[in-house]
Amino acid sequence: MGKSLQKRLRSIIRFFPIQLFLLQFKRNVLLVFFWLVLFAIITHNFGLGIGLNYLFLDPEYLNQISFFSMLFVGIAFGVFCMSYFITTYILNSKLYNFLGTIRYPFLTFCINNSILPLLFSILYLYNFIEFQMKNSLC
Repeated sequence: MGKSLQKRLRSIIRFFPIQLFLLQFKRNVLLVFFWLVLFAIITHNFGLGIGLNYLFLDPEYLNQISFFSMLFVGIAFGVFCMSYFITTYILNSKLYNFLGTIRYPFLTFCINNSILPLLFSILYLYNFIEFQMKNSLC
């Protein structure tokens, strides 16, 4: 049973998305730092005194909270994610030669490298809903 557990752990660690996730902490610490700052902002652990969390959890545009304020947050998050994907692809794709043999290498790389963006999106959605439920005027 010990060898079976070791075999499963080895197969999990060799899983391509996990390899890319671990590679971020090894080679691209600055990119991970930006993600950690975003995580800290939406979880009320950074910038609380100056209201940075309100930029994400209750955004304003033209002095009102509306569809457009949320649209701009979404566009900014999309641009940040795409710049993250492009940067990591440029820096790390040379380490994975098999990417040159598949049909859509960039798309495959982005899907497999989306652990941090997905974690942030899930945590952001949870914190956004919790914040709106506590502070809503309804």
